[in-house]
This record gives sequence, C-alpha cells and structure tokens, in this order.
Amino acid sequence: MALGVFLSLIAVLLTFIIKKKDIGKPERSFIALGILFLFIYFYVRVQFLPGLTIFMLLTAAVCFIPIILFIKNKEKIRPAFIMLVSLFILAEVSYFTPYSTVYYIVNLSNLPLASEVKDHTREWDRYSWQLYWEGKYDKALLANDNALEAIHLNMVNDSIQGNSTYFKMDQANLKYINQHRQAIQNKNWNSLE
Repeated sequence: MALGVFLSLIAVLLTFIIKKKDIGKPERSFIALGILFLFIYFYVRVQFLPGLTIFMLLTAAVCFIPIILFIKNKEKIRPAFIMLVSLFILAEVSYFTPYSTVYYIVNLSNLPLASEVKDHTREWDRYSWQLYWEGKYDKALLANDNALEAIHLNMVNDSIQGNSTYFKMDQANLKYINQHRQAIQNKNWNSLE
C-alpha cells in the first residue's frame, strides 16, 4: 500500500509538471491530487495510524477544489471525476465506520477456516480491545474467547510437535490474554500491552 501511495505521488507530481493539452488542465491535476490524498487517507485508515481526522479534513479540502473547478468551468463528466467522487463517498463512509468493524474486515474477515484461527491470536486479542473501547463488552468477551481458543490450539500443536520453546511462549500469551479477559469483565482494561 505504501508503494502504491508513493507511485501515485509521482504520477500526481508529473501531472503538475508536464504541460500537455489534456494533462495540464487544473481540474485534472487537482482530481489526481484529490485521489492521491484519498489513497493516503485509506492507508492511514487501514493501518490504524494516528491522525485520521486530520487526514480526513485535508482530503476533504483537496477533493473540494476539483469539484468547485468542475462546477465553475462546466466540464464534461469524466471517469477520473467519477472515481474521485466515488472514493470520497467511500472515505466518508469508512470515516464514520467504527474502528472495530474496520479492524475485523481488514484482519479477521478473510480467515479461511476456523482451524486456522491459531495463527491469529494477536488479531483476536486486538479486536477484543477495539470492541471493549467501543463499549461492546459482550462482543469483546467473544473475541477474547476466539483468542483463547487460538492459543489453546497453538499449545496443543506445540506439545504434539515437542516444541517446548513455543509452548512456553504460548503459556505466557495465555496468561496475557486471560488478564485481558479479567479486565473486560471488570471493565478496567486501560492498555492493550
């Protein structure tokens, strides 16, 4: 995703530098800039980086420039403009979507089989943290159950394979996830770490 944003940045810079008949129009250059800001916004959103509101405000400001220029110059509707408006609407929807929903879609919704949950202990734990801070305590406990189930599967597999190092690490993680369960039940979970 970072590479895609970087390549988009280069493409946008080229639209401002190259003065060709079709590319040099300000509407098209600002459409490209708006799409770049939307890509950056989606990167921040999906990676759960800080500053989401700031990026959303910057993106909205940059996206309104080509819309205003479009209305002022009475341009024909072009595919790039439709893409800009569509991505902006998607960005607005994602901005108001709870973090737990976005986290689930990005990290957990594509698990192929329940038996492969064992590789996602940390993700289930983080999901329970997201749900907890949204006040969804029952759902946070269910996500914690999935994290516990995943760690138990890891421990069984490690003991069958005779891997004592990983088994000890799993025991430490089990204690850690059980502490989170207690914190959810007591409603005093203050930190993920």
